Amino acid sequence: MIIKDGILFRRRLAKHANHRAGDQFVVPQILRQEILHGLHSGPEDDHLGKKKILWKNVE
Repeated sequence: MIIKDGILFRRRLAKHANHRAGDQFVVPQILRQEILHGLHSGPEDDHLGKKKILWKNVE
């Protein structure tokens, strides 16, 4: 785990060739539902699947 600009991240290693390594920010459990709801509430996101939405917001 590392802290960048006051945000907690964990190191994500590429376990397979098709996975990307990098830092993944840690979201407290209490905020996860609210964040996921916010990501799915926009009109441009209505047709996308959950994985696509999450990857879109990670990139």
